[in-house]
Amino acid sequence: MEPFDLNSYVTGLRRAFHQRPELGLKEYETSRRVRAELERWDIPYRMVGETGVIATLAGGRSGPTVVLRADMDALPIQEDTGLPYASQSPGVMHACGHDAHTAMLLGAAAQLAPRREDLPGAVRLVFEPAEEIAGAGRALLEAGALEGADTVFALHAAPNLPAGTVSIQSGIRMCGCGYFALTVRGRSGHGSAPHEAVDAIPAACAMVSALQNLVSRETDPEDHLVVSVGTFHAGTASNIIAGEAKMTGTTRYTDPKLEERLPAALERIFRGVAAAYRVEIDLRCGAGLPPVVNDPACTQTARRAAQGLLELRDLPLATGSDDFAFYTQRLPGVYAFLGTGGDYPIHHEKFTLDESALAPGSQLYARYALSYLQGGNV
Repeated sequence: MEPFDLNSYVTGLRRAFHQRPELGLKEYETSRRVRAELERWDIPYRMVGETGVIATLAGGRSGPTVVLRADMDALPIQEDTGLPYASQSPGVMHACGHDAHTAMLLGAAAQLAPRREDLPGAVRLVFEPAEEIAGAGRALLEAGALEGADTVFALHAAPNLPAGTVSIQSGIRMCGCGYFALTVRGRSGHGSAPHEAVDAIPAACAMVSALQNLVSRETDPEDHLVVSVGTFHAGTASNIIAGEAKMTGTTRYTDPKLEERLPAALERIFRGVAAAYRVEIDLRCGAGLPPVVNDPACTQTARRAAQGLLELRDLPLATGSDDFAFYTQRLPGVYAFLGTGGDYPIHHEKFTLDESALAPGSQLYARYALSYLQGGNV
């Protein structure tokens, strides 16, 4: 039998996943490949829903249980990288590195499986669907992904760090998020007679501008708050006054008190502007995800696991969000940012990563589990 080559293994898997990306809750082919690899390493698993997978590698001795998590879904983006293994699925792309995450976790499984009899505890491998939809994480927890476990670890590709580096820092590492959907209703009319109509467009535009007062004038400058309008749709023709405008957006924050305060603040601002512009509104607000918080003790375990493998770098707080937050709400854990290089950010149609980062990332997954099970020593 040929010796196992971790780099070739994870690189090959990542390219296979990258070529056949699948959107959230539709990761059928990806899930099948994950299960086939788990069977190759003789690791039992169970399904959650149609595509989620939870596998458990039981050690030969009793001890703690470490959960390692990777997400599997892609994004609705048309890839424009020119890679020989670029997406073969029109309009779908792994532009967030989830293909790499899945491949690296399978690489960790391949490293840990031959050592199972020596493990003083168990390692649970969680392959999560639909992270981009921001609800699957909670569904997996309800299905028992963390039941009886002691710690949880995940990593994410970071194009703003070079390959060979990793950010492992304690405290809040990613923001919580909420969402809003707003419909502005005026009265349509002819473009030549705006005084006979109630134009929804300037009213909605004023609302977009007014939102930023939440950040600049109502929030402590030391708090992190981002308010973004992501969609704006209005009008049907150049000579018709728009009677309706619709927008959706997100909020990002670190202070849990903002989660409670933001819906009322959004409504106050929207309704105030609506009164000034003589329009009506329908508003829906909701909480999305809490912040991701790294446990200090687990962070030190992860940093020790990275020694001699990856160079430690510090990053500022990421204002994005991840449903790994649901995991760290329930268990002490760590969310690490693995340097993957590249010229474009995540969620960009030209996003690429340096594949030399894959094998060390896979080793970090395995090392964290081993270090925790062995009381902090790899």
